[in-house]
Amino acid sequence: MIAMAVTPATGFAEAAHICWITQVSRVDEGVKVDFSGNLRVLSIRRADTSEPDSGVSARRESRSAGSMQERSLVLAMGDTAAGTMSIPEDYCQYKAEVHDGQVGVTARSIMRLHGLPPTTTTEFIAAE
Repeated sequence: MIAMAVTPATGFAEAAHICWITQVSRVDEGVKVDFSGNLRVLSIRRADTSEPDSGVSARRESRSAGSMQERSLVLAMGDTAAGTMSIPEDYCQYKAEVHDGQVGVTARSIMRLHGLPPTTTTEFIAAE
């Protein structure tokens, strides 16, 4: 199902996915998530450890100029990441997982505006 509403961290990307995702594809390591611009990575957590940011350098792809800004991320199954493209109050969480037998990423958009309750939207995007 393709979401067409504009919600936090939702743009009018070609694929109409939330969290600036343009494509999710299967790779040997798990899934590769491509973004419409440079995602500022806030954290990455491997599924097999409790330490944040562990294993980040081995999985970075298409690195742009600037600290921890990525055009794509490769996540092993169970890995999670968080990132933003604009303001810190508008960010997304990503988790590589299997949903209804399909490999992909669950993206959760979070908007936290001062004085208002957070707004969230969640979408599973199957790998192509």
